[in-house]
Amino acid sequence: MTRDETVKLLIEIKNYLCSGNPIWDVSLIDEALREAIVDVAIIPQILKDWNSYQWIPVSDRPPAKDGRYLTYHSTHGYSYYKTCGFANNLYKVDKYDFHDCKGKAGFYDLDSEYGYYKIDDVEAWMEIPKYKEKETIPNKV
Repeated sequence: MTRDETVKLLIEIKNYLCSGNPIWDVSLIDEALREAIVDVAIIPQILKDWNSYQWIPVSDRPPAKDGRYLTYHSTHGYSYYKTCGFANNLYKVDKYDFHDCKGKAGFYDLDSEYGYYKIDDVEAWMEIPKYKEKETIPNKV
């Protein structure tokens, strides 16, 4: 299965879940779809050609604009990648979950059960790159 076929399948699943079903939160499904595309298509591309991507250490500078970014984390001997939100003022994201973060910048994410939470272990970040079409997803990683 190619990455394009995988992305099309994910979009079809999202459309099926959202069509005529008022119990599904479409924004959460869209977010899950974006996360899946990053996992399926973008992260393998980055790992394959690591040196061609511009990782920016958080210690150098945080993102200038609010938005979603691909982030690199290393904690307790494990490294992982994920997309996270970044806001120059976390309070504007959610005034209840970030009631003590007025005017503070930071990375964050959303847990469907517990709400927004701040992420402090981001080591580096980059804009989420576009995936290269027509590449085959390996069966084994």
